[in-house]
Amino acid sequence: MNLSLPKMDAAAWRKAAVGAGVFVAAWLLLFIAAGLLGLKGPDAIATLQKFMGAGLPPVLALPAAVAGFIVLSFLGAPQVALYAAAVLAFGLWPGVTYSWIGTEVSALIGFGVGRLFGAGVLRRHSGKGVADFME
Repeated sequence: MNLSLPKMDAAAWRKAAVGAGVFVAAWLLLFIAAGLLGLKGPDAIATLQKFMGAGLPPVLALPAAVAGFIVLSFLGAPQVALYAAAVLAFGLWPGVTYSWIGTEVSALIGFGVGRLFGAGVLRRHSGKGVADFME
């Protein structure tokens, strides 16, 4: 059995290192935010759930989660953070379900906006990197 590291070029290693760094930074920010919000002790999760909207009536929980996914996806929020927030706010299975529905609806709306306005708008209002990617 060969357990050696995969053969990757420098760019792939750099991407992997940046991904790991973002993951570590997200966890550090979570702990810093928890300390700033005074979330310590056994009732920290309950306090955070209340703060994030888990106290919503069940009828409003799904629309609120989907709306959050739509808005934050268009702002470029990482999906992993949105999944974690939904699971933390609504519990494991409702959070997973709301995350899946929110992701699908957000993707559908993003696709619709792209089809409606076309690539010309993106080409006119984007930078050189996006224009190079589109070519």
